[in-house]
Amino acid sequence: MAPDTAAERGTTQALATALRRHSEYAAAVDLLPVASELTKSAAQLVVDRAGAAEAAYAALAARDGSLPPMPLKKAAHVRLLDLVPATPIRQTLVLAPFLVGPRPDDPLGEGRCFGPYGTASLKLNGIRRHDSFLSCGDYAPPRGDPERANGDLQFRRAPFPENSVLTRFTAALGVDEDSSSAQAGSRVTWTLYYYGERICSESTTWSGGTSAPDRMSCALPSEKPADTSELTISQRVSLVSGQQFWAGLQDATVVSGRR
Repeated sequence: MAPDTAAERGTTQALATALRRHSEYAAAVDLLPVASELTKSAAQLVVDRAGAAEAAYAALAARDGSLPPMPLKKAAHVRLLDLVPATPIRQTLVLAPFLVGPRPDDPLGEGRCFGPYGTASLKLNGIRRHDSFLSCGDYAPPRGDPERANGDLQFRRAPFPENSVLTRFTAALGVDEDSSSAQAGSRVTWTLYYYGERICSESTTWSGGTSAPDRMSCALPSEKPADTSELTISQRVSLVSGQQFWAGLQDATVVSGRR
């Protein structure tokens, strides 16, 4: 039943916030490498997101004391920082800040691909993210053209120490659930290229509703110098209708190491 009082609406909103923060925390944990490759930024992200989730659950408990406590505490995660090697051999880089663009207003006839800007978001598995996402798509005519979900995501060169190489790419993939349900059955394929070489590919067919994202994890050729400007993520779609459609990636990262 829909909440019918201000208090109930407030509790519902607090619950949604807590679940969103918990999902963001879980995504950060999922990206943790093995202990020997742990970086301070990856560990701090888990600590920070655990703190945000703890605060959200505390706000929810303040509204409804009958709810059971959630044993998710920031203090229990701080020890992760002690596990970071003194001189990390590998580092994890989030790609979204290096996306060429964002270009939400590319000319018609070109892929409309973008990252975080303004109120832009990517909604996967019921969770809307305004950070660390990459997306291509558009509205239905006459406002836009959903075929612009076909696009290539390219990146600026990120700084790496001398003799660095990229060893792995990871991301969560899916269709933005703000897309029209008339697009159920539409298929999306993501293909990763590095130095012009096809590395790997993943595809999904959208159910038309909420669905868990697919995972993409690909080894990169370690003989190439680390260069994010040589990465291209190609997104190609086969649409079943002319209604609005977006698809993309969340938490796209690369792991770098030394030769």
